[in-house]
This record gives sequence, C-alpha cells and structure tokens, in this order.
Amino acid sequence: AMLGGARRQMAAARPLVRPLAAAAWRRGYLSPALESVPEPTYRQVKYSPEELSSSSPPSLRAALTGNKIKDLPMDQPAVPEAGWATSLPPPDLQFSVLENGMRVVTVDKGGVTALLGLFVDAGSAFETEQNCGVSHMTELMAWRSSEIKGHLETAKELEALGVSAVCQSNREHMLYQAECLRDAAGTVVPLMMANVTAPLLLPDEMAEACHGVFVARDNLERNPSQLMTELLHHAAYPGNTLGRPMHCQEDNIANITPDVVRGFMAEHFRPERMVFVAVNVDHDETTRWVARSFLRKDYGPRRERPRIQPVYQGGDMRIPADLANVHISLGFENRGWNSEDLVPVTVLNTLLGGGGAFSTGGPGKGMHTRLFTNVMNRYSRIESTMAFSHAHENSGLFGVSVECMPDAARDAVGVVLSELAKLGSFTDEEFQRAKNSLKQSITMNLESKAVVVEDTGRQLLMSSRVATGKQFRAMVDAVEPRDLTQVVVKMLEKPATLVSYGPLEKVPDYAAVAQACNQVKEQLARQL
Repeated sequence: AMLGGARRQMAAARPLVRPLAAAAWRRGYLSPALESVPEPTYRQVKYSPEELSSSSPPSLRAALTGNKIKDLPMDQPAVPEAGWATSLPPPDLQFSVLENGMRVVTVDKGGVTALLGLFVDAGSAFETEQNCGVSHMTELMAWRSSEIKGHLETAKELEALGVSAVCQSNREHMLYQAECLRDAAGTVVPLMMANVTAPLLLPDEMAEACHGVFVARDNLERNPSQLMTELLHHAAYPGNTLGRPMHCQEDNIANITPDVVRGFMAEHFRPERMVFVAVNVDHDETTRWVARSFLRKDYGPRRERPRIQPVYQGGDMRIPADLANVHISLGFENRGWNSEDLVPVTVLNTLLGGGGAFSTGGPGKGMHTRLFTNVMNRYSRIESTMAFSHAHENSGLFGVSVECMPDAARDAVGVVLSELAKLGSFTDEEFQRAKNSLKQSITMNLESKAVVVEDTGRQLLMSSRVATGKQFRAMVDAVEPRDLTQVVVKMLEKPATLVSYGPLEKVPDYAAVAQACNQVKEQLARQL
C-alpha cells in the first residue's frame, strides 16, 4: 500500500532526480529503525509559467458532466473485454518535488473516489504567547473566501461535486482534506490550495468563524477522553510547544485578528513545509494542478526554521467537576517518533491494551490484554482503563488512563502502578500475541485511504521518510521482551504526569504517586 522506495517515472517531469537527503526539510536525527528505511527519491518537477497558464483545471460543468458511460447503451460493456488480471502488483507511492520545495505524493489504488490531503508543518506547538490560538482560528477560516472564489461560490461548488471537505489543526501539523470522485479531483485541488496560497481572511468571515471556538469548547467538555488528552499535554509541557492549547481560548479571540493569521501563515505556510498527498488520482495531473496554484505567489528563497524542542516537566493537574466518575491519567515522557523507543513503546501499548466495562468480545478485540484481564475482569468499580501513546516528532507521552467510581480512585491508581511493576517479565504467548495484533492492525489500517493519506503526510513531516507496512512489521518482529522493560525504566527516570478530572477527594497525592513510580523503576531495573 505504501512503498517509500517508489521509482516510477513521470512523463511530464524534467529528468532531474534529487534524493531527499539534499533537501532543506531533512531532519537531524532518526532512530536506528527508521534509518533503515530508504529515503524517497523525488523527481524534481519544473514547469514554465507559460506551460501552467496554458492549462486550466476542469470546470465545474466538466466535472459534473464527465461521466464517460452515462450515454452508453445497456447492451454494450462499460469495461473493454480485455480479460481480468488474477493478481495485481501493489500500487507504489510516486514522489515529486516542485522548484519551490513543495512535495507531491500520490498512490493510485484504482478506486472510484479520491482523497486529497494538504499537510502544513505548523500547529499549536509553533505558536507564541502573543498568537496562542491562531492555528485553531486558521482551521476555522479554511474553505472560505480566496482570491480564486468567494465563500459562497466555493461552498456551492463543493456541494455540487459532492465533496467532503474539512480542516484539522493539530499540535505539529495542519491538514486540509477533501474526498471526491476521482474525475472531480482536478477541480478540487485549486480550491484546496487556495486555502494556503490565496486566502482573503475577510473580517466579517472571521467574526462568523469565531463561533467555532465555542463549539469546540462545548465538544471538548462533552468528551472526557479528548479533554484528558488535552489536559495531559498541558501538565506535561506547561506553557511550551506541545503544552499549548490546541483550541483558541475565549479570552484570546479578540487578539487573533486577520493580520495575526496572515503573519502566522506567512511565517509557517511555505512550500518547503508542505506535503500534498492524494490517493486514487493521476500523479502527473495532480502535480500540475498543485504547481499551477503557486503561479500568483513568489515565496522567495527557502527559509531554514529550527525544529521545536519540547520541554517536558511533568507534574500534577487536578480539575474538579461534578461527574459521576473520576477520570485519571498517569503519563510519562518518551522520545517520540524519531527515537529508537518508538516501536517498543507501540508494542508495549498493544500488550497493555485495555477496555471498558461494556467492551465486546471476539478475536482481536483486546480481551486478552493485560489491563483487561488483570484490571477490568477483577475490579468492578473501575469502569474503563486503557494504555495510551502519543508520538510527536521529538517527544511523546505514554501511560494509562482510568475511569472509576470516586471512592475507588486511590485503589485504581495503585492497580495501575502494580501493573507497571509487572512489566519486567512476559510470557511468550502474550508477547507474541501483542506483536501479532499490532502487525494486523498496521496492515488493516493501511487499507483505508484516510490512514494512507495521514500516515504518509505525517511520516514525511516528522522524519522525511515513509516506512511501508512491510517495513513496520519487520520492526515489530525485531522487538524483544527486554526492550519493553528497558523503555519503561527510561520513561520512569523522569517525573510522572498525573491528571485527574471529576470528584477528586480520593485521588492520591502526587508525592505518593511519584515515590511509588520510583520504586517501580528500581524494581524493574534490577530485573534487567
């Protein structure tokens, strides 16, 4: 599904092959596992302005009437009778890079619908105290008026084509995404690119978009799991990079003006920091439409930008709330995506697993994971417990979350700590089961267009490489039981992050939890 070493030729491209190692977006450090993944070879695409001006994307009418078989008589075959292939080679990723540094990656699986994703290497982690919330506001201003079309015309065109268009701002990247019929992709690409190359950011539209801040707040408050993830990052990285809020705060709305958004986009929304990923499109045509979107804008020479360096501190955060249950998360820092601990942490996360009181059974549903068998099957006052892992570029968080009755909070934290203390030994059966489950999950997820787009874009932004499913499975196979114990000991060397939300009377003191974590670390270290 995702082959990072693709070498397919592109007819419209000029013959200049440039390895990614020479590009400005190369990362400084990679884990030994990712170092084994070959860097993609990009074909540099160079179009003249005349070439791009002489071609234009399909019009709305052409996209709506482009059905080649709508007038075909029913007694004639829609597909030429050339015989059916009994097996097909896996589709390869194709890589191109424009003169300005913009990367275009596509894969054609032969599907009827296309999925387009535009990734920008910017997010809340790149904000400052002055413009905190600007990434979220940029998300809310997506798919609105641009120099190409007004907001109403854009909305009507997307609606007529049946396009599902969204924008998501995250901590380290932003994603503009659209799903459409593959025949309409050429019409949608310019509308998508206009979000980053030619947005108007009209004051009245921004005033209307501010309503989305309150909607995001309400949605967050109704989703304790998502809220706990947000609070966990606030507590782990207080006031810096990954700890900045992903949503614009209500008291800062007035400070996020159109000029503030323009300044943020001018600094971070540059071609060398963007990746366009698409599934089920023609590579040459898509690259041309992307290149055409930069005709009106000259970004000048590429700018080097230092990578963000998250500062992990850990600590205690308690948010009282009138809830039926208390939510508790105990987290620890790991070194993130570009670390040798990436795969062992992922295997450990799968081995611990977890679930809720109403989890359904069946093969592969996690009913044999440690947190389910040792916690959910034994403690009736614990409603749910799950291991979590958040991998960012140069840092990450791993831990266990618990939802329990308020009077069981102290016991629940103790149970979690006892499970961490057991990570010095594993049976062959459970260890192999966890690895097999992880490999199956990787393989099945890569059948999804959305996963292929997001996985490819995020890998390129974080490590400048794209590991295939086969390569990831090989990394999982190479993990040994000792690797899991070692990574737990390393994580316990730094202060824990304890976050609790709900009735807090029975939540144990942070000092007691920190002391217990230190004891677990010493116990596991002796078993190495």
